Amino acid sequence: MTFLTNRNRANENASPGPRSDDGKARSSQNSLKNGLYSKSAILPDEDREEYLAHGVSFVVDLQPVGPTQCELMQVISDSMWRLRRVRALESNQTHRVSQIVIGNANSSLQMQEVNTLESIGRHEQRLQNGMLKASNN
Repeated sequence: MTFLTNRNRANENASPGPRSDDGKARSSQNSLKNGLYSKSAILPDEDREEYLAHGVSFVVDLQPVGPTQCELMQVISDSMWRLRRVRALESNQTHRVSQIVIGNANSSLQMQEVNTLESIGRHEQRLQNGMLKASNN
């Protein structure tokens, strides 16, 4: 274990990462693959105006009164926004799985893609549960 630790430290010193502000900004998005675990409800490649209109539609429909209802409305709105993203990912992943199965790809690739699809489904269920809890308050 010590050998690996020393080698990792040597690699870390040889590659300090991005130095420019632009490089650091790009690097900060490396872990953003599908947005399922993003802190922000809206992703950089999504339409901000569409997101805002989506939120306004919830304000008009639910007419929240007070900070608690406003917060719950925001949770529901953001959950619905994320569910739209999850459903698009799920659709794309289902298509990928079917293409891999049709193409008789190796079984480890098939399992990896199926596991990804199952993970998306679990995330969808968590979002739905959170939204239901917020709407029951």
